[in-house]
Amino acid sequence: MFSPPKTPKICQIIEDRYINEDKLLELCKDKFGLGNYRLRFKFNKWYLEVPSLLDEDALIQCEMHF
Repeated sequence: MFSPPKTPKICQIIEDRYINEDKLLELCKDKFGLGNYRLRFKFNKWYLEVPSLLDEDALIQCEMHF
């Protein structure tokens, strides 16, 4: 059975930011498509496995504003 090659993943760690989880999920879904990314939150850091890094502008869009 043939399965297409998976897109290579880069690990990006986001720390020292207040990130809105819903905004981050929506951004990743829109940018990479369902199933092409993985997110984890552990010890106050977001761990992203993504095909390409999210840039500063994208991260600012996901920040919580108080």
